[in-house]
Amino acid sequence: ATDPRVKAFAQRMIDAHAQVEQQMATLLQRKGMAPMDNALSLQKKRNLPPMLELLRGMSGREFDMGYMMRQVQAHEM
Repeated sequence: ATDPRVKAFAQRMIDAHAQVEQQMATLLQRKGMAPMDNALSLQKKRNLPPMLELLRGMSGREFDMGYMMRQVQAHEM
């Protein structure tokens, strides 16, 4: 990312997702359960490689816009 706002947003996403993943892991462990994929998680895993490849081909403002658009789409999903 080149825009400091996009960098800050990306860091917030990393921090928030790491916190939620830790909380979920703790809860599952406490309940004696293990994480399991579902239809949505499997779809996201299938969509991730082509999306990352597309973003890797971008730079500058194009990357910033592409990253933000894909974040919105992923979170709406």
